[in-house]
Amino acid sequence: MNFGQCRLALSVGGLLVREHVHAAHEQLAPHVHAEPYVCVVLAGGYSETTRTRALQARAGVVLGHGAGAAHANAFGPHGGICLNVMPERSWREDGCWRAWFGAQAATAVRADKGALARLRRELAAADPLQPFSVAAAVFDLLHGAAQTRPGAGVPPWLADLRERIDAAPGVPVALGECARAAGVHPSHLARAFRAWTGQSLGEYARARRLEAALGLIRRAAAPLAEIAASCGFADQAHLTRCVKAATGQTPRAFKAARRIQ
Repeated sequence: MNFGQCRLALSVGGLLVREHVHAAHEQLAPHVHAEPYVCVVLAGGYSETTRTRALQARAGVVLGHGAGAAHANAFGPHGGICLNVMPERSWREDGCWRAWFGAQAATAVRADKGALARLRRELAAADPLQPFSVAAAVFDLLHGAAQTRPGAGVPPWLADLRERIDAAPGVPVALGECARAAGVHPSHLARAFRAWTGQSLGEYARARRLEAALGLIRRAAAPLAEIAASCGFADQAHLTRCVKAATGQTPRAFKAARRIQ
């Protein structure tokens, strides 16, 4: 499968780093990565769907994938630039790497701005030592991502909020109501939620809503109109538009593709 245009490929000390440029509205059909890797979204963004969930990966997000991860990707109107980091066997056997992938698998977290800016500078600096400087910037970025992953020191009120959204994805989410329930100011809630999840409150809620709908569609649990109503969509047409935007497929095509996998 063609994963966009590869415009940079570096290898140093058992670490492979590749920068891929993806066109506007580019679609990557369901595929499997045999080895673990990390995706750093440098620009643009995409939606990623698996058999059980959907998430949005925007510029500045770090997303870890374990070995054998199967997913489909749909890029937005601005395309995307992604940096894929793949540790070779010597690194994959290291306990630190295994722990990192175990914690980060299929979780989008916001990268530290300073570390991300440094990585961008090193990628643009074409000199003989670039592989070393890029590798150093990558490790700096991964260290920061591990410290801010969901669950790592998350405030109790934020963890409770995420659990409520996960448990009832069809219930509408309002920033003001959530802030009052948590006992924090709405602006603080908005900043903290994005810092710890890599998504705004609305993005997270919409992703969980779509995730629930895709699971029901895949299992053929109910007619589309009922799925739309139970998952909080305005109507069947709204559900269809959201599924098409996230997966590049209609609900019927999405269901058929999962049946043959």
